[in-house]
Amino acid sequence: MKLFTKVASILGLIGALAIASAQTAPVSEQQAAEAIKFRQADMDMQAYSLAPVLPMLDGARFDAAVMLKASSRLAVMMEMLRDVFETNTSVLPLKTNARNQIWSDPLAFELQIRDMQAAVANMASAATKGDQLATLKATRTVVNTCRTCHERFAVGLK
Repeated sequence: MKLFTKVASILGLIGALAIASAQTAPVSEQQAAEAIKFRQADMDMQAYSLAPVLPMLDGARFDAAVMLKASSRLAVMMEMLRDVFETNTSVLPLKTNARNQIWSDPLAFELQIRDMQAAVANMASAATKGDQLATLKATRTVVNTCRTCHERFAVGLK
């Protein structure tokens, strides 16, 4: 039964993404520039949210409250990813770090977003419990998941 549910979920996601891709309306250069601006703002806020926790990964004093605050901010940014990448800017000659695969392979991008959301949720859960080892491990997973996304879907970002 669990396998059936997973398969049905994936097939539903594929269908929804196919419909969404087929219905993408052409955008003006101004709309695309605006979309790029919002995407960059989301990425900047992710970096801002992670900045206070990164030293803890290198041995700085652990602070569960800081970790929880960062994970709650990141959760909002992760939720917004679908929205800020909705507009396909790959067809216009604008400067962006977004790779075309975001729109040519929307299922892979959606699955990456889900991986990031799960990693952030695990970070929040561990931080809520005050479990230092689990929180640090979960935070490393968040960082690695972000890095994987950048490697797959962004040009020139680490």
